[in-house]
Amino acid sequence: MISYHFYALANSRTDPKDWESFFAQLDSFTFEVEQIEEIRKSLSPETRTTIDELGVILPDDNTPGVPKFPLIFWNAGAALYAYAWARISRQGIDVVGHSQLIGQSLLYRLLALFSDFFYRLSRTT
Repeated sequence: MISYHFYALANSRTDPKDWESFFAQLDSFTFEVEQIEEIRKSLSPETRTTIDELGVILPDDNTPGVPKFPLIFWNAGAALYAYAWARISRQGIDVVGHSQLIGQSLLYRLLALFSDFFYRLSRTT
């Protein structure tokens, strides 16, 4: 099995305009995957392929006390996932997985589908 990983990166933690680069990064990634997959199919067509980590990492994501990101980040991340599924589904990848279901407090929590932010929010209502 061949496994690929993709994490979109940003230069700014707090400026949503910077996050527009996520999509161009994904375009580059899927182009590279397409090229590698062509080689794989010719040399080993039975080998399966997975993208088993997909996510976004903002600057200083693991640094305690950094400025909070705007909540629109969740929309940007969701848009990237929708775009990623649309791009990757055309490539015949066997499995596509997200990086984490629930983020840990200090380990790239923004990679999680369910963040402790949502847990805390649910406890206040």
